[in-house]
Amino acid sequence: MVHDSAVDTQELLCLMGDNRGFQHPLTPKGIAQAQALTTQLAGHTITPIFSRPLQRAVKTAGILAQACGVPVAITDALREWDVGIFERTADQRGWDMHRQIQEDCLYI
Repeated sequence: MVHDSAVDTQELLCLMGDNRGFQHPLTPKGIAQAQALTTQLAGHTITPIFSRPLQRAVKTAGILAQACGVPVAITDALREWDVGIFERTADQRGWDMHRQIQEDCLYI
């Protein structure tokens, strides 16, 4: 599994979530990371590549898919969860709630 490479760190620190829509592009660093990964995947049998429906993820998957000669399957099953009223905010309560949900899921 590959997380969709680099995004603007400042942007991530400012906003909780922001998984609605298709607005965050892959950065030049992320493109370089994905291109570097293609050399590590050379010689491996990979089909298909799955991506969550976020712009930076689809771009990363596209770079890998093109190098491997396989299709990209975009699926909502890989989308991060929406954090409701805390989506697109910098509210610490949202981050705390997000962290607690992740911790609770580890012990189910």
